[in-house]
Amino acid sequence: MLSPNFTLSLISTRAIAPRLDTIKAELSARGFNLLSETHLNPGFNAHAPDPMGDAFALTFEAELTTVECKSIARHLSTTFELDALIQNQQHAGMPKKLACFDMDSTLIQHEVMDELAYEYGIGEKISAITESAMRGKISFKASFEQRLACLEGFDASLMPGIARSLKLMPGAEILIKTLRANGTKVTILSGGFENFATLLQETLGPLDAIYSNVLEVKNGRLTGKISNQLVNETRKLTLIKELARKQGIDDQQTLAVGDGANDIPMLLHAGLGVAYRAKPLVQEKVRHCINHTNLAAILYVLGYTRSEFVEQ
Repeated sequence: MLSPNFTLSLISTRAIAPRLDTIKAELSARGFNLLSETHLNPGFNAHAPDPMGDAFALTFEAELTTVECKSIARHLSTTFELDALIQNQQHAGMPKKLACFDMDSTLIQHEVMDELAYEYGIGEKISAITESAMRGKISFKASFEQRLACLEGFDASLMPGIARSLKLMPGAEILIKTLRANGTKVTILSGGFENFATLLQETLGPLDAIYSNVLEVKNGRLTGKISNQLVNETRKLTLIKELARKQGIDDQQTLAVGDGANDIPMLLHAGLGVAYRAKPLVQEKVRHCINHTNLAAILYVLGYTRSEFVEQ
């Protein structure tokens, strides 16, 4: 049976203290019994804001359903212009031993398929299909096959240059390095391309595993196909389950982060599933969302203090 105690994580790019009393008064008006308050970045200076944001963790006692937790968190996020996430304290207190990340528009600021397409001169055509898939209007498989076929004949020698031009999502490097320094297994589960995912390790350091699609190349050019089993929503869900089982990790000790429709199953399955600046369909389906701060905000949700962030 789950605990009646909950943890509310509040993260913002601006100082939270000026809004905190109002937030606590609103919780009190809902009948919540505040148990504790922890400032996770006590050195935050409103006049020289920390890029990692300000953060508080409030624990309270209440009778809440999952739907109510989600509704209250969304209300607080919108009303106070910050990220608010509510977890049952029993789950919030469990360290995450396995973290699974989408890559495109999650760990990096790009959709790699779109980048290849723009280089090939068919960018608008491809990005329109990408957007439809990410919003769940067409299946990931159909979208993927349509877009990939358009890239047949692309010069594969151009890919390393494109890969090195890709930018990490703000906070990604600190998030991954902090997780790894604390013993969390970090894996990429991406519908993007392994050819690009492997290069992320030049910045992020060695990852425990990468599961992504491998572009097929013949005579120096893309064939418009992949040479492996498609990594789609079903495959991502299977992989997070298998990885946890093989390493003896409880499902509640897993973290998943993504932004697209093909991430929804693994986000719903994980002990903590976070939709990061995600498409509307994803935010509607998934319980926890981050829209105002960067990826490192996830560390606050996991209970880390700012002083515990690994930056080197």
